[in-house]
Amino acid sequence: MGLIRFVERQVLASLVGLSVLLRLPFFFRDYIDKDESTFILMGQAWVDGFLPYTLLWDLKPPLVFLYFAKIIYLFGKSLFAIRFFGAVIVGFNGYLLYRIARNHTSSIYALTLGVLTIYFQSLFGSVQGVMSEHLGLFPVLLGSYLLVEKRNYIWGALLFSFGLYFKLNIAYGMLLAFPFLFAQRRDEMKQMIAGCVLGGTIATLITAVWFVGNTSLFIESVFYAPLAYTKATISQQLKTFLSLLPVFILLAWLFKRYPKHRFYTLFTAGVLFSLIRLGKVNGHYLLQVYPFMILLIGILIYELKKKLLPQIVLILLAIIPIETYKETWDLLKYQDNTGYWYNGEGHEIARFLKKNNLDKKTAYYTDYHIGYWLTDNRPLTKVVTHPSNIERPELFPFMQIKDSTPVAVLEELLTNQKPEIIIAKSRKNFKDAVLESMLASALKQNYQQIKSVGSAFIYKRK
Repeated sequence: MGLIRFVERQVLASLVGLSVLLRLPFFFRDYIDKDESTFILMGQAWVDGFLPYTLLWDLKPPLVFLYFAKIIYLFGKSLFAIRFFGAVIVGFNGYLLYRIARNHTSSIYALTLGVLTIYFQSLFGSVQGVMSEHLGLFPVLLGSYLLVEKRNYIWGALLFSFGLYFKLNIAYGMLLAFPFLFAQRRDEMKQMIAGCVLGGTIATLITAVWFVGNTSLFIESVFYAPLAYTKATISQQLKTFLSLLPVFILLAWLFKRYPKHRFYTLFTAGVLFSLIRLGKVNGHYLLQVYPFMILLIGILIYELKKKLLPQIVLILLAIIPIETYKETWDLLKYQDNTGYWYNGEGHEIARFLKKNNLDKKTAYYTDYHIGYWLTDNRPLTKVVTHPSNIERPELFPFMQIKDSTPVAVLEELLTNQKPEIIIAKSRKNFKDAVLESMLASALKQNYQQIKSVGSAFIYKRK
């Protein structure tokens, strides 16, 4: 027993170490995905005493912001700490997939699948930051291990329920997979229902306790706002469905072939269906389905008795992290040229503003909005917490902006609030041509460009 525990600790340490190494060079970039920068702003506001959705606003459940708030509270304004602990969570996700897979394959296969889980959460697109999907996967994978593999229904349901408050769309996966599990294990129906009721209630109470006295804010921002956001057109949904059709066909085949693993196929299908409802697929959205697809395909390969030659596996694992190698090279060159490790327009803009005593002035970022945090500043309104929210009028009512339009919101910002500094992209700032024209006109009439930093322009009010 002692030897088994030692081996498990070594496996866990190795997977966490791999995750940190793969992601380390990205710890120093200004931002990798806009969502992460927004989460940081929301977390900082919470540390400053403002509950989520009050001073600032973003379309995510509150446990995402709690992670960032806790890291900032403990370690201060440290991107390194935020991303280091994010890498640790990714390593744990790989370990949990390994533990699940070990029940259905050999240890070496399971370890390979755990490594691949870390790779797919760390490479191939803008997933090197700390995304809500990374955070939400931890309770979902641990919940899967306890609920499905260990038949621990209370803890399993509790963890899945916590997962909801990181990524609400896993509800679609749960609505498909849980009834199947009930039907499959009819003799344990009472325990499962009790576990789901108790687990869901406890998770909701723990999450909502922060909003005692303002439950309407919690309900509207966490549940109603995502429903308003997911009103995609039929054509968008059809396009998304067609792009995911090969995956659905594969899942249908796996569903038929592996009755024992139908919980995982149904959960994956449900999460993919949520993307169809949303009408789009971003790279980081797929983080939620990668582990289960890796598990199911890994089991298939294992049962087909296909041997994995260690030499080929090692060569592939060494070649795949091209993005990590490139980022490392770019980071070292940047440090050699500038003397700074932290790189990207966001950091360079912040350094320029501080050097010229402009960091305390009111600012509006159409992009690179990590700059608010790096200069101890805040967005001027809820609606620009995430730069793209200004073009999502369906969300305005949840920010207490009623009977307004994107044009009216931008006009209010530029003509009444009059930010002293505007940071804009050298390319297009808005999808809407009217908004783009309004910004260009305001910049021409009332601002002067004082600096260009990469693909960003810094303007100061005349």
